[in-house]
Amino acid sequence: MINHCAQAGNRFAILDIPGGAHPRSHGIDCITHFRENIGTQHLKNAAVYYPWVVTRNFQEASFLHLNDDIDLNQVLPEDGIQHIMDSETSTFEMHRALKSISPNYWEPCKMIQTKINLQPPSGAVAGLFALTDANRGVWKAPANISISGVT
Repeated sequence: MINHCAQAGNRFAILDIPGGAHPRSHGIDCITHFRENIGTQHLKNAAVYYPWVVTRNFQEASFLHLNDDIDLNQVLPEDGIQHIMDSETSTFEMHRALKSISPNYWEPCKMIQTKINLQPPSGAVAGLFALTDANRGVWKAPANISISGVT
């Protein structure tokens, strides 16, 4: 992709680090691995972003994200779970009721929510490029602009 951008002369690649969803460690450092294997040609035609970002309030996890083979009645020992699961309420109301009655329900939901809201940063960065181009012009570098709604 970087070679293509260099040959075309009017393009710029916005890339993500493969494995950027994971923190850097001494055993496997995704940034070092990427840098050692990208080469040295045409680096001015691309930018690479790390780490992946977690969107805030994008999608809340619920029992709908759990595997079908998980029986909530066995996982959640609290009284009243069966009554909630058998009720005719909406999915949203059922999720709210389970969240309020069971800490055992909310903990896995928080872990799932973090995973489903984890996104590569290049899409947001491309949006910042487009916003800067539209508001200020293509001659203005999209630097020192924060990405809203992410951690």
